[in-house]
Amino acid sequence: MDNYEFHLSGASSYHKQGYKGQSVTVAVIDTGCMKSHIAFKSGQVELKSFSYGTGSATEGQDDDGHGTWCCSKVVEIAPDVKILSLKVGNTVFIDNLDIIECLEYCLTRSDVNMISMSIGIETFTNDAQRVRFENAVNGLWTQGKPVICSAGNSGDDRVIHPACMHNVITVGSIDKEL
Repeated sequence: MDNYEFHLSGASSYHKQGYKGQSVTVAVIDTGCMKSHIAFKSGQVELKSFSYGTGSATEGQDDDGHGTWCCSKVVEIAPDVKILSLKVGNTVFIDNLDIIECLEYCLTRSDVNMISMSIGIETFTNDAQRVRFENAVNGLWTQGKPVICSAGNSGDDRVIHPACMHNVITVGSIDKEL
């Protein structure tokens, strides 16, 4: 674990009080997860794939590495959390509809407490797709399941969906120079 990131999170003070993510499930929408990675305990990660319309849990393995990294960051902060890894593609191709289906799936899961997305949507195919996406995000907020998302992933100043919405928690990054 990068001590700089962990220090900034303030997680150690919560750990000392016994708060380590017990009874919490975080859905991570990304490129899947390699659940056999050393960062995860046995049974800590559940896989489900929405990539290319498969929906099969056996196909939720991360073939890219980005999703595994995102899941491991959640576990660093909350080591006893359960991860629901929802695969939506890889860094080459992610379909907007796969992301929307993941968000709608989270609406049906009573055990999901929050959703983490290090990906976003720059443009929608049509207005109906945008409305469906926003309805899912707003529905999750209404259920008390916040979507925590990156401000952007393109290396520029654009803020994309869902980060540009009201009912989300948007996270930006800093480096040691700031």
